[in-house]
Amino acid sequence: MRNKPMILVAGRDKQHLQAMGRLFRDPSELQVRIHHIENGHADPLYGITAQPDILLLVLSAAWEEELRALRIRTASQGLPMIAIGPAGNTQVMRRAMQAGARDFFTHPAPPEELLASTLQIAKELHSPAVTGQGVLTAVINATNGSGATFLACNIAHMMTVHSRIKVALMDMDLQFGNLPLYLDMNIRNSLSEVFAAVDQLDGVALEGYMGKHPSGLHLLASASEQVLLPWEISEKDLNRLLDVSLQAYEHVVVDLPRQIDSLTSTVLERAHHVIIVMQESLTSIRDAKRLLQIVQRDLAVLDENIYVVVNRHQDKNAISLADLRDALKISSFLLIPNDFKRVMQSINTGVPLFESERNAAITKAVLKVAVKLSGQPQAQPQNILRRALSYFLPH
Repeated sequence: MRNKPMILVAGRDKQHLQAMGRLFRDPSELQVRIHHIENGHADPLYGITAQPDILLLVLSAAWEEELRALRIRTASQGLPMIAIGPAGNTQVMRRAMQAGARDFFTHPAPPEELLASTLQIAKELHSPAVTGQGVLTAVINATNGSGATFLACNIAHMMTVHSRIKVALMDMDLQFGNLPLYLDMNIRNSLSEVFAAVDQLDGVALEGYMGKHPSGLHLLASASEQVLLPWEISEKDLNRLLDVSLQAYEHVVVDLPRQIDSLTSTVLERAHHVIIVMQESLTSIRDAKRLLQIVQRDLAVLDENIYVVVNRHQDKNAISLADLRDALKISSFLLIPNDFKRVMQSINTGVPLFESERNAAITKAVLKVAVKLSGQPQAQPQNILRRALSYFLPH
């Protein structure tokens, strides 16, 4: 590998190539080379003798032939690629991902996002590759509104920036997921597109579907204008997504909706860590007790892999921690102090706690959880409820 990754900008449109060349000549981390595709060749790498580290391909009207040729090359060479294609054609993006694209932009590509995506790939080229099986953490509310989404978001962000591991954050609330808002991100690709191409999915393609936060955290969520129903996702397809995710990332954090169905039970069954988020109230105690029974008895999750997080904890509360221990029959909790002002500011601005309030008590408490989860957990056994559900769910 060169000291500086070399990016090859290839395409048939000279104006686009010149614009891309100007964009990538500024960063000192990159070398740039322009390749004008001509003479009727469909292969964007035809005639290239020095293998680039990153390919930025500006697709033309002959995109099918270009991607067909690249699919053969990238499958054998593992060349990281970013593709730019026409808007309004989902087939182009899908084919680009199958050809090995790590990211896809439509014309006109936002310069800042394009540059950030390229620099992220360049950074990964100089980092050790992720090997082995990743860790899966599922986060779920005991009672609606207890703060599971906020905690999942900030735990994943802290794992990325503090523990310095490669993390994917998934929003499995298919209709009302809010994770993109919590991170001030616009999602260009969604879960529905991933499941549409899940049979061809691999780690490289999955990363292309992910939204990239400046911290390095990757996010997969549903687009707000789309309606995706839980029963539209088969157990087989969801397991395929989890398999690929756990091979591509060191840690996968999944924010689950508060319900037990084919989707949530599949994730909970496979999770190495199950985080149940509750508050100090009678309704939350009742719901947490019921959820614990389902997770422990029906889903057979190991007790040592279950963490009960008491969110918005206040020392002076009518319900004490001793009351919680007696009611839930567990010995310890992870406590997150009540800090309404900082939490709302973080949500409304889309800035995670570790970036805006690093020294606050709530940030330190969430960081403690993130660090605790970064260890290597035990694997989960097969459970009875999943086998029973499999007779009634799509495969």
